[in-house]
Amino acid sequence: MDWILVAYWVCFMSGLVYAVISALLGGLFGFEHGGIHGALTGGDFTHDFGTGADIGAGHGEALAGATPGEAAISPLSPMTLAIFSTTFGGVGIILHKLFNQPLLVSIPVSVAAGFVVAGVVFVFFYKVFQAVQASSEPEVAMVVGLPAEVTVAIPAGGVGEIAYVARGGRFTAVAHSETGAEILRYSHVRITKVVGNTFYVVPVEERPAAP
Repeated sequence: MDWILVAYWVCFMSGLVYAVISALLGGLFGFEHGGIHGALTGGDFTHDFGTGADIGAGHGEALAGATPGEAAISPLSPMTLAIFSTTFGGVGIILHKLFNQPLLVSIPVSVAAGFVVAGVVFVFFYKVFQAVQASSEPEVAMVVGLPAEVTVAIPAGGVGEIAYVARGGRFTAVAHSETGAEILRYSHVRITKVVGNTFYVVPVEERPAAP
């Protein structure tokens, strides 16, 4: 039995099957937009914001120019590895079976082909993901004035965390009290301004003093 050919077929079939199943299940590339939770409408906040499972990624950083969604995209994601495996096995089968190339030729060429194809596909979906994420993240002008709920208590003079709803998605951000006073967890607040990565808030009963 030609064990080299068997190895190529195993790589090809395992990668192909995984890619097909992942695509059919909607998990293409394993990319997740961690900060967006659909089916939410503006202003309806509950204590569920206080549970770890319901808090989205820190999109306050996104408003300052960072892109936290990048952390969800990895060149070593299961799907990119599956594409590499499929390409490696397919090219190896062609070189070994059809062109009778020795291992010193078929393996390096197959590895190179795997890197190229997986890299091209990864870059393509990376660009698509970034475009989708950018279109869903709220702008500073949009969030100022929105209601929010404190998910991590804001100590006097310190920072905590808030959750708010914008563009149909739920986001979290680092928050500071506009007045410097302590704001307890689950308190309902309003966003007054955004400075860098920090959202300034006041309890809904209060308004910041006029400058």
